Amino acid sequence: MLLKTNLFSEPKDAASAALPPENADMNLTSHGSKIFGRILLPAAARREDRFPIVLFLHGYPGTEANLDVAQVLRRAGIAVAHFSYRGVWGSHGHYRFSHLYEDGQCVLDFLHQHADEYRIDPNRIYLMGYSMGGFAAMNLLAGGAAVRGAVLLSPCDLGSRYFDDPDRYQVTLNAQKGGCFRLPNDRYLDEDVREHAAQWRFPLLAKHIPQTMPLRFIGGSSDRNTPSPQHIFPALEILQDRKMDVSYTELPDSHEYAAHRILLTETIYESLCQMDQNVDRRPQP
Repeated sequence: MLLKTNLFSEPKDAASAALPPENADMNLTSHGSKIFGRILLPAAARREDRFPIVLFLHGYPGTEANLDVAQVLRRAGIAVAHFSYRGVWGSHGHYRFSHLYEDGQCVLDFLHQHADEYRIDPNRIYLMGYSMGGFAAMNLLAGGAAVRGAVLLSPCDLGSRYFDDPDRYQVTLNAQKGGCFRLPNDRYLDEDVREHAAQWRFPLLAKHIPQTMPLRFIGGSSDRNTPSPQHIFPALEILQDRKMDVSYTELPDSHEYAAHRILLTETIYESLCQMDQNVDRRPQP
């Protein structure tokens, strides 16, 4: 059961529950490289209880992973999985934008395969993509990922940014070269974008997302990194024209949402509840 009363207070008797809250490490292989993550599991009154789970997809480079939000969602009865893409924060391999959604798909496969082990309801798996993680989420959704819905927080339309604002794209790209990423050469990321940018544009991806997929977009009114008029609204208009279950909420904040963490958490929670209320909870055959 999802409990809003637990968002900002400790759950009663959580420590003495049949299954107290716990963290489970995720170690898996994505396209030949080890990637690492963790699952935050809520307390369970009964061993047969199953949780909805949200896969968090972090941004670029991922210093802001929104794990404060993850801990709050756990208290409300929602499990959270988060991980590091290939080539960053200790995961093996090389970092590449086209790897983000490939790695995300591998983690989704892992969650489906290990649903019983982690007490996950496979009918209630959601995505929460922040910034470049929103880019990964849009590609996953357009590729038919087996999820129930998605929250897209200041998503980065990398394809459109490359074509429409190449100078800003290049500044962003260069800011991280030689930093926390493992790259084989200085051209690796740029070559990836030049090869795939046209197919990454959000208005194109929006046409391929299944019509039954509910989506919740959240933007910041003073977001200078991924302003909503450029990064959200063109795709949102297409999704609305397709009569899909989509919405947009604007918060009075910047890209980092540093001034409104509680409002952000409540907005994400309410978005998940809106998408979760009509889920078919019957066990799969």
